[in-house]
Amino acid sequence: MRGESEKIWEFGAKSEKNKGNLSYCILLFLLTATNKFIAYFCRHKFDNIHIKSTIRTFV
Repeated sequence: MRGESEKIWEFGAKSEKNKGNLSYCILLFLLTATNKFIAYFCRHKFDNIHIKSTIRTFV
């Protein structure tokens, strides 16, 4: 019986560690996705401004 409880305890400890790794991966994914979204949005916004100013220059 003692061996069984030790196995369960080890599994519990491993699952706690996995929860930490999972939350870290989710946080990293969210930061990466947010960063890519901001970069895309800024690039798109600045490209439009640049195109409009270029059109005004030539027109």
